[in-house]
This record gives sequence, structure tokens and C-alpha cells, in this order.
Amino acid sequence: LAAKLIRAGAEPWPIAREVYESHSKEMIELLRTCLGTLELRDGGRSAWLYVNAAMYEHTGGNAQDTEGFIEYARSLQGIDIAVFIRPEIHTGWKVTFRGKYDADVGALAVSLGGGGHHHAAGCTMHGTFEEVQGKVRHAVSELLEDKH
Repeated sequence: LAAKLIRAGAEPWPIAREVYESHSKEMIELLRTCLGTLELRDGGRSAWLYVNAAMYEHTGGNAQDTEGFIEYARSLQGIDIAVFIRPEIHTGWKVTFRGKYDADVGALAVSLGGGGHHHAAGCTMHGTFEEVQGKVRHAVSELLEDKH
């Protein structure tokens, strides 16, 4: 499909630049703030990031700006599971998982009421941030203990 588009006159560099190298100041500020929440757990096998409503308000960012944030946690050496939690308007908290190696985050998400694939999954949970984070931490720790 890409070759057909190029033959038809599409220019790959301007398209790639707009898709991959064009971020708002709000998104970058939100990323900076989010990276400040990075926490390693489970003996360095899980990496955790989050944003909350106050961060959105402070930076002017929004949920759409968080696309791809979890990949920063996933990219850390030694990480088996990356977790990203953000508010989901009117529905609680969106919890996103990325797995490396043998950790089946799809099964993890299903156990928490969500779904997905072996290496990419998620769920929506209700409760306070602390309650949601606690449940997810317990589930992640159990999964990593089983894989130890």
C-alpha cells in the first residue's frame, strides 16, 4: 500500500514528520510530568507510570496526548511488564499493559475485566486511584511470581 501511495505522488518524509515528529507543547509537558511518576517494582521486573486529572489541568494535555507513553516504561532493560494508568472520563481508570518476554498481559487484563493480546492489553477499572493501583499491583506481582 505504501508503494502504491508513493507511486501516486505521496511524499513519505513530510508524512512521517507530521506523524512521528510533530507534538504539541502540552503533550511534551505531560510526558515530562508523567515520566516523573516512573516506578520500578517486582525486583525491577515491572515499570509503572500514571497521569491524573491534575496533570492534565497543569499541562493543558489530555488523554489523547498520552498515546505511546507506556512504551517508555516498556523499553527499560529488564522489564517484563509495563503499566500505565490514566483517568477515563466518566468510566474510572484506563489501565494499559505492555509485556515483554513471557508475561501474558492479555490474561492479566482479562483477570481484571479487560482484554487484549499476549503483549498488549488493557482494562477499565473503578474506584480511587489508590484502590485501582493496589489491585493492579497485586495482579502484576502474582503474574510475575508465577513466571519466576
